[in-house]
Amino acid sequence: MNNLKWSNVESAQSHPQPGGNSKIWFGVFVGLVALMAVFAFNSMKVPSNVTGSQQAAAVPSAGAQEVAMAVTGSSYIPNQLTIKAGMPVKWKVDGSGATGCTSVLTIPSLGITKALGRGENVIEFTAPASKGELAFMCSMGMVRGSFNVI
Repeated sequence: MNNLKWSNVESAQSHPQPGGNSKIWFGVFVGLVALMAVFAFNSMKVPSNVTGSQQAAAVPSAGAQEVAMAVTGSSYIPNQLTIKAGMPVKWKVDGSGATGCTSVLTIPSLGITKALGRGENVIEFTAPASKGELAFMCSMGMVRGSFNVI
């Protein structure tokens, strides 16, 4: 009877149960997914100096009208800005939260493309003379916003 028990132990050691390591790998996978989720949500935080409003009007300044916006990994805040037609614009863009395609900002109709750095970026241009919408977007065109030219 002792031989029977010993052979069962030897058999169990030489032939491990299937799926023994899969539990460990599953735990590692779940941990990595949780870690990636923390980084993804952290990159979407809006800087504290930007309000949650989705619309903003230009503020007159010396020689130009100023507008400000923040960029996250998936949005522009605010995503609608109002500017006056035919006047110079000083667009202050907080790129602290920019990631991926939102790290490049374009105004296709004006031929403007700007790679955003961390912190404040300034884009200067003259607003179109005609009233209407002036679109801006990320480098892939997935994240969009617009100027309301009045």
